Amino acid sequence: MSAIRPNRDQFLALANAPDEGPVVMLNLLEFKERADGGGTGAAEYGKYSDSVIAMVEAQGGTVLWLGRADQVLIGDESNEWDAVALVQYPSRKAFIEMVTTPEYEQAHEHRESGLKRTVLIACTPRETTAQRPDGSGARSRPMNTETTESRPMNTETTESRPMNKEGVL
Repeated sequence: MSAIRPNRDQFLALANAPDEGPVVMLNLLEFKERADGGGTGAAEYGKYSDSVIAMVEAQGGTVLWLGRADQVLIGDESNEWDAVALVQYPSRKAFIEMVTTPEYEQAHEHRESGLKRTVLIACTPRETTAQRPDGSGARSRPMNTETTESRPMNTETTESRPMNKEGVL
């Protein structure tokens, strides 16, 4: 298995995780300069994206946000990404059903051809507890899941640009 696909343990962990509602997949993407079959990695990934968006929507999901990764503000600056995508599915089951179809497998060939590396993180809304810096207690505030789960980001104010059909940001 390549680093572009989950290993068996990662996939089983996703399948066995609690599945009580929406899941947002955070995609960190770095494209190859040249795709395996020629052309740019971004263009090859664009072929994958064009095919998969219809599959996501057929599962009841949606692309919440897609944009360019401009800079690392906190963390290892050598860990740069070309693009970031947030894709919401109604459940982990819906995501798993999609990625296990022959149609997805065919589209995934373009993903593998175009990506140098990727990180895919499953995210779910929940209540959070923030610790005080001195560790003396906690302040607790529930997340407003009605607005954080399903509200698309306003891309006009974040100055990001969606990918075009060639996968170029």
